[in-house]
Amino acid sequence: MTRHNIGRNPSEITVIRTVVASKPGGGQTKTSTTLDPQTMRIFLSSTRAERTVQEGGRIQVQQWGLLADRDADIEIGDEFTHEGRFFRVRNVLPVSAGGERTGYQAELEEVS
Repeated sequence: MTRHNIGRNPSEITVIRTVVASKPGGGQTKTSTTLDPQTMRIFLSSTRAERTVQEGGRIQVQQWGLLADRDADIEIGDEFTHEGRFFRVRNVLPVSAGGERTGYQAELEEVS
């Protein structure tokens, strides 16, 4: 089922993963790794109007999601670009059917 849904609107996503490690003697170092492209589905999960305290009244907020196969390598904090938009993975949840893991669904944050 997950593969079928991904296949309805697939995208090749190249994930950039940043790992933070402690340095001997103090401090931290960040290392970014580019993963091999993976086929996933990016989708608009909802839009809603939100009130703001600034002038203008309401703004439109779009929430994005990602659907990935069970073999996907996706983690919270991963980043990628898709159709000119830059996204960060906020949450990853396993998707199961009949007691078997079939994939992952992730909540995305569009970063500007």
